[in-house]
Amino acid sequence: MKVLGQYMEEKEKKSAERLLKEAMRPKKEEKEVEEESPVENFEKKDDDEDKDDDSDSKEDQEEDSDDTDDTDDDEEKNKYSLLEQQYNDLSTQYEQLKKDYDALVEFKNNIENEKKDALINEFYMLSDEDKKDIIENKSKYSLEEIKAKLAVICYEKKVNFNSESSEEIDNNKEEKVTTFTFNDS
Repeated sequence: MKVLGQYMEEKEKKSAERLLKEAMRPKKEEKEVEEESPVENFEKKDDDEDKDDDSDSKEDQEEDSDDTDDTDDDEEKNKYSLLEQQYNDLSTQYEQLKKDYDALVEFKNNIENEKKDALINEFYMLSDEDKKDIIENKSKYSLEEIKAKLAVICYEKKVNFNSESSEEIDNNKEEKVTTFTFNDS
């Protein structure tokens, strides 16, 4: 659209220049006539001669303007076709870049969702009800925000982080018990 606007501005400038040139031509001719014969200007001319002179100058101007119009039109058509081709090329490039961008954004979002799921799963000591709000709105939160919210929930629920590790220690102690027996024989 911007290219089309530029094209229209150029066309308007050329039209204005053409009109200006046409307006200047008769004035130059009149000045030449005035310089050559200032006395004739005061004489009364026949209406027929005025009409003939006006029609001749108008025909000359129309022929000149037709020639310039043809060349200007050809130039304008060439410029327009070039601009149209550039616009089409840029549109195609834009569509391709937009597809690439969308694919990259989708890939990035998938990786972030996987990281968020892994972080949520690290807080296994919380129930699914406790994590429900965070799981539903994980796309709205960053990793840091999710971690902070889960940590606050853990603090509010007074979750014992050593609960499983203490059980593991108790199990290990039971396994390490050694017994000795004495045989009397």
